[in-house]
Amino acid sequence: MNFRDTRIYFLSVNLLLAIGLVYALAWMTFRWLASYTRHDVYIKIPDLSSLDLKQALLLLEREGLEYNVDTTRYDPVFEPYKIFVYAPEVGDHVKPGRHIFIRANAGGFKPIPLPEVVQTNERIARTRLSESNILIGQVTYVPDIVKGIVLKVLHAGHEIQSGTMLPYQAKVDLLIGRGYTKDIPVPDLTEMDLTSAKELLQAKNFLLGEVMYDSSENTQNPRIYRQDPAPGQIYDEGKPLNLWLADVPQSQFDSLVLRYKPKKEIPVTVSPSVSKEEKSSASVTKEPVDPELEVPLDEGIIFE
Repeated sequence: MNFRDTRIYFLSVNLLLAIGLVYALAWMTFRWLASYTRHDVYIKIPDLSSLDLKQALLLLEREGLEYNVDTTRYDPVFEPYKIFVYAPEVGDHVKPGRHIFIRANAGGFKPIPLPEVVQTNERIARTRLSESNILIGQVTYVPDIVKGIVLKVLHAGHEIQSGTMLPYQAKVDLLIGRGYTKDIPVPDLTEMDLTSAKELLQAKNFLLGEVMYDSSENTQNPRIYRQDPAPGQIYDEGKPLNLWLADVPQSQFDSLVLRYKPKKEIPVTVSPSVSKEEKSSASVTKEPVDPELEVPLDEGIIFE
């Protein structure tokens, strides 16, 4: 055997050995993969449709299967936790440890956040509440500078803010502005203290304007002797009333009230023969006189 034949012989042997080694490695790899992946082991998906969610999860755990559950929605037509659908479906063969996706009915309605309705138009607020499955109970229209705007939302008698979690179809009450009424008489605040006057103004939907004292603000019992507009004058809700207070003896206080009391015209009976110009001048204004001092109040009174 010459050198060339020897070389070919060794190359052939080496090639056969390499092929055999590759084949052996491939065979061993596939056997290992089959053992590792349990290629010949399958689990048949059981029928979960007749089970509730708790029973289905226990069965999947016994079979060696994992699961992902979706219970984000509640349908009152079906029982709580009833299984709607799952995948893979019943009868499919899967590997142990496979994740099974399950969509089931929730156990009940989840709490709902109150949407943004305060300081919004009444129509928009009603739409948002309806879309959130929140019912509207009592609607009260209260005086406010803006008409048709939601001022407050109440639940169970308590004011709540946007984002507050409520039960499904909870009932809320609304306070809505109705604007201010025009042309109503001004209440009489004469002889009231400031606290009582504030309460009456609030009840009558008027605002407190400037408060002026004839003496120190810290006197014991200052009372109102003058107001602007005057009592009975036609005015609009939501507008301010200015007040003057004094803490003086009763006789002096009565004089102050009389001084600023609106003067009334005293009608005078005239003969039918009197001319129109004379008749128009027949109504005169009687000056109020202080009953104690017996002088016209317009001349002024000086208190010692």
